[in-house]
Amino acid sequence: MRTSIKRTRQCQVCGERKSEIDLIHGDHIREVLKPTIRTDFPNWDDNGFICLKDLNQYRTRHIQEVFETERGEVSELEAKVFRNIREQEVLANDTNQKFDQSLTIGARIADRVAEVGGSWTFIIGFLCCL
Repeated sequence: MRTSIKRTRQCQVCGERKSEIDLIHGDHIREVLKPTIRTDFPNWDDNGFICLKDLNQYRTRHIQEVFETERGEVSELEAKVFRNIREQEVLANDTNQKFDQSLTIGARIADRVAEVGGSWTFIIGFLCCL
């Protein structure tokens, strides 16, 4: 039996020790994000690591800065999207569930008939009967 040793490293931003799976090496971060990170952490090093949570916060912040620079202001909807991304909340509801709830009984029956009538089992069985 082989045992695996989980290696941990320290995130340069939050200072927490995390598994290498949850960290990104500084060399793998886009160049446009590095100045945003260095505004808060001037000693941030490309040879170090940053955790995914902190990296996503800086990605969100960078996108928001680009929006503000290009458009001058951020709309209420855009601010809500940025807030949801930062807090890792769901942005959209399950539209399929709402659609399924709105189907009439006739539409549901038609879907079931089409499901059976369009299956390979039904087609092959029908051909065998013919």
